[in-house]
Amino acid sequence: MVGFLILLGVVSFWAFNSRGQARRGVVVAGVMLGLAGAISLAAVLIVTQREALRARSVELTGAVAEGDVQTVRSILHPSARAYWRDAREGWPVERVVEFIQEEMQRAYAVHSHRVRQVEAAIDGPEVARTQVHLTIVPEATRAPLQMVVRLDWQRIDAEWRVVRVSPMSIQGFGDISGP
Repeated sequence: MVGFLILLGVVSFWAFNSRGQARRGVVVAGVMLGLAGAISLAAVLIVTQREALRARSVELTGAVAEGDVQTVRSILHPSARAYWRDAREGWPVERVVEFIQEEMQRAYAVHSHRVRQVEAAIDGPEVARTQVHLTIVPEATRAPLQMVVRLDWQRIDAEWRVVRVSPMSIQGFGDISGP
């Protein structure tokens, strides 16, 4: 849309100028460029709920991979739980943080990670979910693993917080989802 408006402004200026109406061409081109600028500015300044959820999902996965438990705690709701095949009762936040502090620094240390895709769905005014597709390179093997994690969100006091973490699959382990 922005590119089209810029092109339209340039073509309008050229057309009016070739007919000896340069002043009118400048006005039309200026209006088109002004609209293009306004649309670009609006696109930068306005963050949709889906964009906010995607950004928070990327922030959370990065914090887990980097062992940043302060950020993890700030995104997880205090009553959040993590469920998967081996944790059907769900781990509370403190157990998740303990795992990140202990195991993610040793046996499951991450050399690098990359979020490939984040799908976001808003299910209601205060409820949403994201599905994060990421590549993790463990320190021990340096062999990339593909992983998919579902995050269930609730908007609490105008802030999106994770209330449920559900790893769906890890390459080589198959479906690890819980209840």
